Amino acid sequence: MKVVTVEQMRAIEQRCADADVPWQQLMENAGLAVALEVKRYVEDIAGLNVLVLIGPGNNGGDGLVVARHLKDWGASVDIYLCADRPQGDPQSSLTTMSADTHLGTGICPSSCCMADRCRCI
Repeated sequence: MKVVTVEQMRAIEQRCADADVPWQQLMENAGLAVALEVKRYVEDIAGLNVLVLIGPGNNGGDGLVVARHLKDWGASVDIYLCADRPQGDPQSSLTTMSADTHLGTGICPSSCCMADRCRCI
């Protein structure tokens, strides 16, 4: 894995924008890469309890994509919104979660109601 600084990441994202690569594709690629890494790590996703903590920024959007892929592969996925997503956030449309998905707002406490049934990876 290559680690980059904030400035380097901004330059990479700008080059992608200059090459007409939409931010949605970047987010989808990032989320899929993380989901595939989780799948590689745990091997059997089906039935796995997963809690995804989502913040208000772009990484939170990536997390929504991760959650969607894991759910599609058979995991039981809960989402906790640690902060409100911006009103009308287009990133929220990148995932369609079922009605049993837990959505909360505010600061996620360390004693989150779902943390005791999820595997930390």
